[in-house]
Amino acid sequence: MRALTLTQPWATMVASGIKRIENRDWRHDPKSMIGQRFAIHASREIDMETVEDIFIDKIYGADVPDLIIGERRSDPVVSARMLFPVSAIIGVATLERCIRKDDGRQSSIFAADAPLHGLPDDQHRWFFGPLGLVLTDIHPLIPIPCKGALSFWQVPDELEIQINQQLSEVTRNVEQSRTP
Repeated sequence: MRALTLTQPWATMVASGIKRIENRDWRHDPKSMIGQRFAIHASREIDMETVEDIFIDKIYGADVPDLIIGERRSDPVVSARMLFPVSAIIGVATLERCIRKDDGRQSSIFAADAPLHGLPDDQHRWFFGPLGLVLTDIHPLIPIPCKGALSFWQVPDELEIQINQQLSEVTRNVEQSRTP
């Protein structure tokens, strides 16, 4: 299994399914990954400006939980690390297709349809290019600590076993919840 490293809080937004488009400035062609499941890895970095702007101000607003406020007063990075795991695999997704924004126009690559066709309207805001990885079949995981790398990278065998064990448990729980 391959993995892709994302900075927090973006990794959590992708692993939770809130954000189904991951933007890259790659020039190379990731079409070999289309249809492939990969692990979502949270880097050791946290984009604190994004945490403040999106999660604290826009999502919680005046209703910021006491735990976050208390930690923010003393050390905002500690608070962010409590909410957003770092240096860990935190989910899996499948690369459905890639879309590209060139010369101010959106154009689809590797797909015959319009770039954002089939995506809910709330997902369109996440694509700003130049390359958008459109994700599907997203499942969050209990964080599995590990170091990441740039671009798509190979997950060590022992970690892939842990990922697959968690996915098996998710599948089993879903099937049990469907049984009357």
